[in-house]
Amino acid sequence: MATPNKLYPNKDEILTRFDAGSSVKELCQEYDVTEASMRSFLKKNERELRGRTDLKQCNELSIAEAAYIAGLIDGDGCLTATVGKSRNSVVVNYKLIVSMCDQPLIEWLREITNVGTITGQNRINQPNWRHLHRYECSGQQLNSMLEKVLPYLKLKRPQALLLQEIGSLKKNKLGWGVDRNIERQIEISQLIQKMNFRGVRQDEAL
Repeated sequence: MATPNKLYPNKDEILTRFDAGSSVKELCQEYDVTEASMRSFLKKNERELRGRTDLKQCNELSIAEAAYIAGLIDGDGCLTATVGKSRNSVVVNYKLIVSMCDQPLIEWLREITNVGTITGQNRINQPNWRHLHRYECSGQQLNSMLEKVLPYLKLKRPQALLLQEIGSLKKNKLGWGVDRNIERQIEISQLIQKMNFRGVRQDEAL
């Protein structure tokens, strides 16, 4: 398990994700650290801890905006789920990744939704290639986005529905904070990975 000191190499990334709306629990699962350690780390970096009602949700979108974002996800996005461990427990994390060289479009996606984070990648081994920009959105924030763009998704609609099922298994009557039926979550993760594998038809994966 990570210690608070081991969080510091990822300091900028963790703070960026927290500022963008990721919950303490999501960060704990991602970086394999206790909630007390993560809260201490955030406080030392002058972050005000928020309650669950303050977690960011996707902005309201017009039909045109939701349809355009769905097109981005269908064309350049990857909806994925992975199985990991956190404090001796198995957890399933899920996210949307959109990678492209068009920085203004990536920034528009972050601005119009008000959820997710942006990172850059210098292609050191390919000096002639353009700089790659990567948008990521996960957990509760992703669920709030999928609710708005799902009617317009085509190619990635099956994956989106499966991710929504994972999200429903992480909710209780009061909101988020549970992990029910982890076996089904793992099964969904494996299905999505198979569906995302090049050359595999969706009907074959299912």
